[in-house]
Amino acid sequence: MPEQYRILMIGPKGIGVHTQAARLSAKYGWRVIDYPALVREKLSNILKEDVHLPNNIDQEESVIGLQQQEIDEIKAGKPFASWKFLPWVLDTLGHQLSVIPEPEEVLLEPLTEE
Repeated sequence: MPEQYRILMIGPKGIGVHTQAARLSAKYGWRVIDYPALVREKLSNILKEDVHLPNNIDQEESVIGLQQQEIDEIKAGKPFASWKFLPWVLDTLGHQLSVIPEPEEVLLEPLTEE
């Protein structure tokens, strides 16, 4: 199998998804991400915070967060679209989500009077 090969395994509890993923990981060296556990961990960390800051306010550290309305809906037990968690998976895999370019140094030539 190619080193960069990716596979998504889904299924109901008890069907053996984790077992098969562990076998494939052992055979091919693939990294396994337990998606439900990842989401629980990230949500737990977000819900512990008193203040929920908007995403990427600090250029030194990229923060993946949720809007306050989304947090309130999760706390109320409302369903939440799984595609919104994709940045967490990519971040866990080590894929940088955005690159902030370094500011270019602008060299100005001195003004000369003619």
